[in-house]
Amino acid sequence: SGRDAVAAKAAEKGDGGGIEEKDDKAAKPPRTKGELISRQDFGRVLRLFYRVTKEVTLSDNRLLAESRQLRRLAVGEVMDVLRGPMLDPSSGVYRVYGQALKDGILGYASISGKKAGSSFLIPMQNSFRVLKPVSLHKELKDTGDANVIRELVEGEVLEVVDWSRNAPSATSLSRVQARLQEDPDVAGWATIADASGTMFLEAA
Repeated sequence: SGRDAVAAKAAEKGDGGGIEEKDDKAAKPPRTKGELISRQDFGRVLRLFYRVTKEVTLSDNRLLAESRQLRRLAVGEVMDVLRGPMLDPSSGVYRVYGQALKDGILGYASISGKKAGSSFLIPMQNSFRVLKPVSLHKELKDTGDANVIRELVEGEVLEVVDWSRNAPSATSLSRVQARLQEDPDVAGWATIADASGTMFLEAA
């Protein structure tokens, strides 16, 4: 019959009767998976840090008129801002609530005063520049020669991994965990400033 003839010709051509069967899997473009970021790294990206540019009071209340001083924040300290900036209607200045990384104390601080140019806190970038040669250590508490990764030289730039805190020792060193900008595989803890106030790193 005519139908058998068509089928025979299709068999000879090997095209399955002239009907091309599409491979659905091949037709679909491959799925691409974006690079995943950990919850810890995502939180770090969203965090806002301020550096103290002029000595300012850390207090226990958003309203200056009702606040009690907790302590004074020194120039160069870093504050991890958790809320704000927010306006204090009683004084007309903007305030932030956060944690002083030097000792972990939580409180409120003013970004600036009423007078123009009287800034106490400024936003920080996530990098430091080496001012003086200083060692990069494997651990926060390691300040000796045994666990030195390598010596940092003046002008090198570090990208912050974990913000500054005091090393658990009698020297009360202010330290930061960071990696080299030019070689991200090199990471460790470095001293920002020692107990005498000597600065080894500055905000870049």
